[in-house]
Amino acid sequence: MSRYIFPPGFLWGSASSAFQVEGMCTNHDFYLWYKEGRIKDNSNPDFAVLHYIKYKEDFHLLKELSHNTVRIGLEWARIEPIEGSFDILALMHYRNVLKTIKDLKMSPMVTLHHFSIPLWLFEKGGFEYKDCSQYFLRYVKKTVEFLGDLIDFYITINEPTVLAYNGYFTGEFPPGKKDYLLMQKVHNALINIHILSYNCIHRIHESKGWHKAKVSIAKHMREFTPYREKSLMDKLSQKYIDVFFNHSFLNKAMEHNSLDFIGINYYTGSLIKFPFETLSRKDLKKNSLGWDIYPQGFYNVIKITWNKYKLPIYITENGVCDFCDELREDFIREHIKAMHKAIEEGADVRGYYHWSSLDNFELTEGIKIRFGIIHIDHDSPSKTRTIKASGRLYAKIISQNGLLE
Repeated sequence: MSRYIFPPGFLWGSASSAFQVEGMCTNHDFYLWYKEGRIKDNSNPDFAVLHYIKYKEDFHLLKELSHNTVRIGLEWARIEPIEGSFDILALMHYRNVLKTIKDLKMSPMVTLHHFSIPLWLFEKGGFEYKDCSQYFLRYVKKTVEFLGDLIDFYITINEPTVLAYNGYFTGEFPPGKKDYLLMQKVHNALINIHILSYNCIHRIHESKGWHKAKVSIAKHMREFTPYREKSLMDKLSQKYIDVFFNHSFLNKAMEHNSLDFIGINYYTGSLIKFPFETLSRKDLKKNSLGWDIYPQGFYNVIKITWNKYKLPIYITENGVCDFCDELREDFIREHIKAMHKAIEEGADVRGYYHWSSLDNFELTEGIKIRFGIIHIDHDSPSKTRTIKASGRLYAKIISQNGLLE
């Protein structure tokens, strides 16, 4: 029997984002995206999976799946629906959410920003707007003062490089622009916003005598490999993409001592062909979106990140789009083995959050895309929940603090 046992105190959980699961909120930019017909299956994010009213049921299901931690998101548009006006009922709701998590003996990791922004800020220009950092900081200050005593880990921004790239270069996310220089401007603005938020969170915790907060970002990372090993141009393209996509944000944050750990979101790897074409590997299995299933890349990303930054690592997202729950069990096993190998070789990985807790509203794709370990019946008025076989497997791994096979 092979044993892949993890260090004592290892955190095992799963993740979600507010607008992708909550529903009942229409004043953010991704709802506008839906109104403009930009969601591929035309599903409505106003419903999502009704987590806003079913959160207690959902967290009890995750506890049934042996979780000792859970990563959730807050919806800025719900907390500050009108510029400068904070909704006390929304803040109280999130306080009740966090109390529920704590009462179930799970440790909360809280994402302050996960792609969506309030419409009032979107109309001002979003992250292009010159005063955006001050608006973000005001939101962070209010939220942390109200909720911070219940929060163990903070993610200031989820996948900031993806946000800048998809929103301002490819045009896949709001505001749908395609401008390289604007992408770089927004990326730099997000770096500054994170640094300011990091310092703000720590000041609040210290001034109130609370526990010392752990603050970082959730960084989408891939292993990028030259398509042709002997092609200088492929190598140059790969190097540029790797530096920008994987490391530029982290490098700047490290210069300002504004990371307590590194959150890694890993899904796949890419081959890079000059100038910037991304290709898949023909010899690998694909998920339901056609992405390569590549656990070796997961191991490589962990090792590179640890060797470069020497900060504790939490896997803040790792998962697979799988319409029928046929791929997820093997995906979980193989990626946990890869993570275990990296730990055995010295990487300080302290937690793993599977993406995602629930089948959710997947960004520009809609509800047909399924990442969850809990199935959602979208045809049911109450969005009936059912634990998947892969969820049961994951619970067994958690209960053993590792994989036995």
